[in-house]
Amino acid sequence: VGWRVEVSPKSHPVSQLEFDVVIGADGRRNTLPGFRRKEFRGKLAIAITANFKNRNTSAEAKVEEISGVAFIFNQGFFQDLNYESLDESSAEENIRHAFDVAEREFGISPLMTVEEMLCEGEPDSLSM
Repeated sequence: VGWRVEVSPKSHPVSQLEFDVVIGADGRRNTLPGFRRKEFRGKLAIAITANFKNRNTSAEAKVEEISGVAFIFNQGFFQDLNYESLDESSAEENIRHAFDVAEREFGISPLMTVEEMLCEGEPDSLSM
């Protein structure tokens, strides 16, 4: 359950990476148990956190860390998310919107449904 990334071309180095991604579109409610929010900059924000497996290679040691704040000011990257359509009271619609954009714009197909994301209990972290 979760999403899979389809990399094009298949030989691209990203296809060899292992990573988990969490996308939150639930406003202040923060419905993901155990996931502490570091910043909150607006009720219509969509939070995206990626955790890549560190293989301790020399190439990885040269990679500059990207602060989460960098993307707050790079709104062009998120134009297709249509923030005006988000509703803090409807996590279901916000998640559906995030899934649709992830698939349409980035080729990331959902492997779990919106209903599974909202089900009682904590979703499997490897599925998000």
